[in-house]
Amino acid sequence: MLICQRAGIKRFVLEVPRQMRDEVIGSFSRFNHDRNITVVESLSTFFAGSARSESRMPGLLITGNLVFSGLHVAAAARMFSTKGVLSRTVSADPERSGQLAVGTIADLLSCTSDLPASESPGDGRSLPFAVNGRPGDPAHAEYLLARSIRDETREKDAPLARWVDRRLSWRLSYWLARTPLKPNHVTIVNTLLGFLSGWLFTLGYSARLAGAVLFLLVTTLDGVDGELARLKMQETDFGATLDLVTDAIVNLVVLLGVILGCYRAGGSRAYLYLLPLFAGGFALCAIASYRAARSSGDNSLRMAWLVERLTSRDFAYWLLFFALFDRLAIFAWGIAFGSYVAGILLMWAASRMKLKSNAVVAARSVTTTERTAASVAKTDSAGLGA
Repeated sequence: MLICQRAGIKRFVLEVPRQMRDEVIGSFSRFNHDRNITVVESLSTFFAGSARSESRMPGLLITGNLVFSGLHVAAAARMFSTKGVLSRTVSADPERSGQLAVGTIADLLSCTSDLPASESPGDGRSLPFAVNGRPGDPAHAEYLLARSIRDETREKDAPLARWVDRRLSWRLSYWLARTPLKPNHVTIVNTLLGFLSGWLFTLGYSARLAGAVLFLLVTTLDGVDGELARLKMQETDFGATLDLVTDAIVNLVVLLGVILGCYRAGGSRAYLYLLPLFAGGFALCAIASYRAARSSGDNSLRMAWLVERLTSRDFAYWLLFFALFDRLAIFAWGIAFGSYVAGILLMWAASRMKLKSNAVVAARSVTTTERTAASVAKTDSAGLGA
């Protein structure tokens, strides 16, 4: 239900046998006393009676002990919205003992297991996966759910984050999900490691190289807190904000450490002027990223892709490369001026998105006005005819 709720579903109707009613309600946890949840003995009877008016509304039907991700809900809903017909996905295990279907409630109530599926069942190596009581099913379902996190972030992850970081982080998240550790704990520990990395960059060559390696570890751990929150169903707005803020602080500390380290190594006063120059560029990027996020409207994938590319931590690999060959001065000058380039690009993209959003709102307003005027004209005409 949490996955469905995050996918935008507002109301739940559960078909539960009378003898299991108390047990099921007792397992609701955070859903206790939620008025949007209705427990019934028969879906058909419920919707044929008091909820008859809702039979043509779109809905989601889940049967069996099915484990799935938000991607499957979104994909099924997208297929239904474009084709207007019932979309059905069966579990990926050979027994096909669970299904996830999207359609009108009337169609869902008549949905049978012999309907064609939008995805063919596989060999149990992917989601959706039905837990049927076989030995090892729960553990295997947890493993598949952890591995599916890479697919959820694939669209917006930068290349190296997708090819390297996520391949490591989801395995660590899978292990940590079995511990009492909370996502915010990981965020705080990772922030402290980022501070340590920034301090190491202000020291000698060996320390700077160690700092670059440590920052790579920080980059990988940066995805663990979010993955752990998804696996433990502990996603919160506070946690997401904490992650964003600490990421920005760590990036600032590390890059300032690089510039200070270059000053200590070379002694050139030019790096002292580079510090406020970079701080201004970093502030511009932060403001532009905020504007871009506010202007993206309906979670625009294109805007999310651009923001991720311009603010991603893939630069950690370049940082290690320059640290290895003791050429961090090139990196320091590059990030100082590059921050302004990234900020200007984000500002431009945010402005384009804002103009586009305003144009859409204006077009809808004109359409609504025209419809209202047409309705009034029709009413006046009818009155005259009478």
